[in-house]
Amino acid sequence: MNKQTVNLHVDVMGEGLPVILLHGLFGMGVNLKNIANALSVNYEVHSLDLRNHGQSEWADDMSYSLMAADVFAYIESQSFSTCHVVGHSMGGKVAMQLALSHPEIVDRLVVADISPLAYHGNHDDVF
Repeated sequence: MNKQTVNLHVDVMGEGLPVILLHGLFGMGVNLKNIANALSVNYEVHSLDLRNHGQSEWADDMSYSLMAADVFAYIESQSFSTCHVVGHSMGGKVAMQLALSHPEIVDRLVVADISPLAYHGNHDDVF
């Protein structure tokens, strides 16, 4: 792990090829529990809490590239040669960034409820 990455909380279930699940903004890995349960019949599912979410470490800096670096550091720590990645909403943006930054590691990519466009401040009042 490099000095900019943070440790991510993870729940693991099932056996087989690894699948990484990435949640949306204000969420955590457990939000995708039903998907994890369904996939765990055939796969080893890793439900991550992204930085500044859930039980993962928190940091002052947060960007898609930093969150993708955190996920890549986790994947490296598990010694996966490749994995499937499923991202919902903000997690989909992180998944796309991961696939762009490290295409050699992402075997299959599923992105739900988000597209590769720039979105403008829907939650500025919350922040």
